[in-house]
Order: sequence, then structure tokens, then C-alpha cells
Amino acid sequence: MKPALHKLLLAALIMASGCDQPTHLPVGSVNTDFIEWMKTMTKIKVTYSGMTNLHSYLKQGVIDPGTTTDYWYPREMEFSNWDSSYTISWQDSVFETRSCFVFRQIDPPFTLSSDCGTTTMIRGIYHSSSRTVSDIYCMFRSYHASDQNNYQEQDATMILPAIDIESVGDDSLSFSLKNWNPGSLRIDYNYDEEAYTTYIRQMHLAGFDSSAADYPNSCRVVLSMK
Repeated sequence: MKPALHKLLLAALIMASGCDQPTHLPVGSVNTDFIEWMKTMTKIKVTYSGMTNLHSYLKQGVIDPGTTTDYWYPREMEFSNWDSSYTISWQDSVFETRSCFVFRQIDPPFTLSSDCGTTTMIRGIYHSSSRTVSDIYCMFRSYHASDQNNYQEQDATMILPAIDIESVGDDSLSFSLKNWNPGSLRIDYNYDEEAYTTYIRQMHLAGFDSSAADYPNSCRVVLSMK
């Protein structure tokens, strides 16, 4: 057998064996069920971005009485398992993982706070028949303190009753909230920081603009291989 032909046959045998081949996008009609493919994915990210109403209080120094403000800002909340130890577990069609959290300014991009913790969760249910995800619950709690007068505490939640498939990539699957109406999304964020009572910073997300009159809304769930 000629060397060149021998190499071609060997390559064909290796490819046919399927050894160490990566998991690829399911191929089929628009009714393809993605659940087994989704179970091979290792990363998940749930995000909301839009115009938010932030109620803030800041006190700096002993004689400072403190200042309270209420402003509308474009902000983004992100729940994700970017910590490598946070794996996605599946029980039938229900997925769950621990989560990290990022709260950021959008324009210009700037991270206001970020953390990972044990009192966290991303949970949802995938429905093969409709290719939707429902009952999405994201929760984050963190508390850091050197003593009772020096601490930083924050908590965040995001609840989505249902979300529709948006796009399919080579190694990712994206779901997006398409019908914005009362009850389609619930978000909350609170931040509380104190240093010997001379520095106090508090922030509360009082609401968001579901009409997207001044800034576009976006809410997504993305599962990916990396």
C-alpha cells in the first residue's frame, strides 16, 4: 500500500471511531431537542441590562450628614458560574449551579461590585417541547466583616417565569426575554457598606424601565462550552 493512501485510510478510521471527538451542535429540523447537548455545557450566564432607578445614600466623615440621591442609570446585573469550581448539575430537565455576581455600569463600562459566594444559585427548567426555559431563579448573598462596625453586604435576585430560545451557536445556546410586560421579570439589588459609622454607603435598586423608553432592555440566559 502506498504511504499516502495508508495515511488517508488511517485518518478515516480515527475519525470514524469517534475517539476524543468534541460534542457538536445537534443537526436536524427546527424541532431539534437540545437538552442532551445542553447537559455537556459547563458555563451559564444570566444577564439583565437596562435603565434602572437607583436609590443611594452616602455619608463620608463624622460631620457629614449624608446625601440621598435617586437617579435613573443604565446598569447590568450578571449571574454566572465563571468560578471553575461551580459546575452545572442536572436532574432530568432541571439545572442548577452556584453563582458569582457582577453589578456594572454600562456606558462607559465599569464594575461597581463583584463577588462569588456559597449562598448563591442559578436554577431553571428546560422544556424540550417548546425549547424554552422557565422558573429561572438567580440569587446571590455575600457578607464580609472584620467586626460589627466594619462590613460589606450585598444581595441580588432575578426571577424569570419564562424565556424563549434566541440563537444557536457552534458551542453555545442563547435564550432571550422577548415579551416585556408586568411580571415577566423581577430584579432586586441591595448594597450596604459601613466603616466605623464614619463612612456609610447604601444602594438599592428601586425599579427598572420595562418600556425601554430611554434605553433598550435585554435579558438573556446563555449556556456555553467555555
